[in-house]
Amino acid sequence: MALFLSVALCAAAAAYQAYRVTQPAVAFTDNAYVGATLAQVTPRVDGTIAEVLVHDTEYVRRGQILVTLDRQDAELDYQAALAAYDAATRQAQEGIANTKAAIEYCLDHPQWQLSIQTHKLLGIR
Repeated sequence: MALFLSVALCAAAAAYQAYRVTQPAVAFTDNAYVGATLAQVTPRVDGTIAEVLVHDTEYVRRGQILVTLDRQDAELDYQAALAAYDAATRQAQEGIANTKAAIEYCLDHPQWQLSIQTHKLLGIR
């Protein structure tokens, strides 16, 4: 029985060692030191890197800016969004003006007032 346990323990230790050797390194951090050969940095936004502000093996602090992005893509996206906003604003203002004109037309023509009151009484919009 003791022989079986020792063989099983040795096999488990050998399997664990083989697992550690064959698995790729996992990046981990303790006080902003990455314990890996390479670590991938994931951006919060898409963009082209304009400038890298750190160098290989340089220590970095939490919150430190590592790269700056090219502003051109973001500026183009901003201008497109601003144009879409302006177009939507103009369309809404046009709709409001058309509605006001329709109401004034109905108020100036008594035959439409009766129709509007009838629709209100019947609950028709």
